[in-house]
Amino acid sequence: MLREKLKTKGDYEKLLQKEINHIVRLIDIGWGCIATGALTGKFNGGHYLSVASNPTIRFHLENIWNQSEHSNMWKSGDTLRYQDGIVNLYGKEYLECLNSLKSIPPIKLSIDTIKEKISIARGIVKWLKLQDRKFNKEERIELRKRFNEDLGIYTE
Repeated sequence: MLREKLKTKGDYEKLLQKEINHIVRLIDIGWGCIATGALTGKFNGGHYLSVASNPTIRFHLENIWNQSEHSNMWKSGDTLRYQDGIVNLYGKEYLECLNSLKSIPPIKLSIDTIKEKISIARGIVKWLKLQDRKFNKEERIELRKRFNEDLGIYTE
């Protein structure tokens, strides 16, 4: 209980980010790195638009894709190949859609709201684990949109 009281808003945001990234990895299971196509190694939830430059969309599921740790961490996000990966799978129009995420107005989440979103995200993770399958490319987009709505971070 005391440990819980010592957590900061940033601590809760990190917990939510961890759950969001887990959702992404489960949606993208069986697919390679969005930037390199690599199928082996450690994977992260790689943000197309970086958290540092776009903190508002850090939890937006359409901004996060399965990405190899090497590409994400050591290649600074591997932006050009990331873009190519999106275009090759979904076309230039979808890349333009991702670029439009920059215009989402800033969000302000309270600690209580973040805790609620963590709980919702954990429920999504449980559901995805029960599915235990590879989703096709259309389903990957549909699930991202659906879970963005379920989380309600960008619709409130």
